[in-house]
Amino acid sequence: MPGAKLRYDRNYLRLLELSSFERRPRGGWRFGTKIISDAVVDRLLASGRAEISGIHLRLKREIE
Repeated sequence: MPGAKLRYDRNYLRLLELSSFERRPRGGWRFGTKIISDAVVDRLLASGRAEISGIHLRLKREIE
């Protein structure tokens, strides 16, 4: 099952390449009209591939 979650999160990482997620006033996150659960955001943060900046969740910048 962990492999399925990684494939699932890959879709959200692709969305983050297009634009950041915005925090919803009632909780959770959104990408346009699509609602993103807190669990998905928690996994993206835990993997170290995303970061929160104010009310936006975005891909973490890679510093070389």
